[in-house]
This record gives sequence, structure tokens and C-alpha cells, in this order.
Amino acid sequence: TTLHVQLPAGPSAAATPPWRFAATHSLIDIYQLRFALEGLTARLAALAISENEIEQLRQNAATMQSAIEADAYDEASQLDYEFHTLIVTVSGNQVIREILRESAEVMRESQRLPYYRRGARNATFTEHSAIIEALAARQPEQAQRAMERHIMLAARRAGVHFPTGD
Repeated sequence: TTLHVQLPAGPSAAATPPWRFAATHSLIDIYQLRFALEGLTARLAALAISENEIEQLRQNAATMQSAIEADAYDEASQLDYEFHTLIVTVSGNQVIREILRESAEVMRESQRLPYYRRGARNATFTEHSAIIEALAARQPEQAQRAMERHIMLAARRAGVHFPTGD
């Protein structure tokens, strides 16, 4: 397996902060973990999600997009974390929930980095909307694919590329 780490180019590159956990956690490892675990939780959540939870996700996505447009990246990454946490909770898998909760600070940081790519300001909202629609349609395979695609693209926005078989 080949690892490709690509640093962002252009004027936004200087604004991208370094990976704070480099001494203890590889950024590619974090995104691969998220790809594997969160894809499954989206699949499981599609079978269990309520209308109220779908509305919570929609409200979260709209609020997060407003934060991004206001350059409030800390707020946006917290909302992003809450979005993913709700899906993990709805999935019903307590072990995955605990793993991600124990790593909350690392997970939030991995969710903050992609926001610094100026050319992709609407990408997270678009990807979250695709996940929400798959969940609302109660389509487990579509929800898993949408989540995996989102994690892969967020990783790319953070400068991390890993093979996914796509």
C-alpha cells in the first residue's frame, strides 16, 4: 500500500494548520479508521433513524454551513463532530461510539483541517446532505457509500490520499 500525502497548494496553503497529533497519531490512520467505522455506522443508522433525528441532522448541516461561511471553523468542526456523533449514536453500536468518544479530540481535529481549503467551502454541506438523504430514504448501502465518500473527500481536502478501491 502506498501512502500519498499532498500538501495543499495556492494561497490557502499557508492558512492550513499542521496536524497537532503527528507525534502520536498518523493523520492517514485516523481517516482510514473513520472510513471503516463511520461507513458501517451510517449503514446501521439507516435502519434505525427516526424522523426527529433526520431533522436534527438537517438543522446541524444548515448551521454548520453558516459557520463555514462566517469562517468560524472551530464552530463548524464542532458541529461536524456532532453530526457524525449523532449518526454513530443512532447506529446503536456502543463499541464504535466508545472508540470515537475516547478519541474525540483527535476526531474533532481531523474534522477541522478540511475547512481550510477555500475552494471546497460547500463540499462538507453537500456531502452531509447526501448522507442525510440516504438515511432519510432508509437505504443502508447508499448511506454507507455516502459516508465513505465523504470521509475520503474530507481526507483529500486535508491533504491525505489513501487507496479505497474506488
